[in-house]
Amino acid sequence: MKREIDGTTLTITPEKDLIRSSVAEQLSALQDLCSEAGSVETVVLSVRQVEAIDSDGVNLLVGVWKSCMAAGHTFHVADCPEAIQRLLSIYGLAGPFGLEL
Repeated sequence: MKREIDGTTLTITPEKDLIRSSVAEQLSALQDLCSEAGSVETVVLSVRQVEAIDSDGVNLLVGVWKSCMAAGHTFHVADCPEAIQRLLSIYGLAGPFGLEL
């Protein structure tokens, strides 16, 4: 998982698909990164390297979103492939995740 801070924005880039077999490992890493964000105002999850996402992956994103909101950070999903945008839209998450369809 890549992490980059630019000013008040933390960008996190998962390097694995967001599927059942990798969710537990990625959730722990993502929550650690979000809790260590400190003075960061915005957390951006770039999913440009994610090719597949299942319901466990969607739940992972919701958990990270909730953790960020609880810590006072704005949360966005970025670099989202069209298929993942459609899936998040079906779940009603495009708006909360800052996606413009």
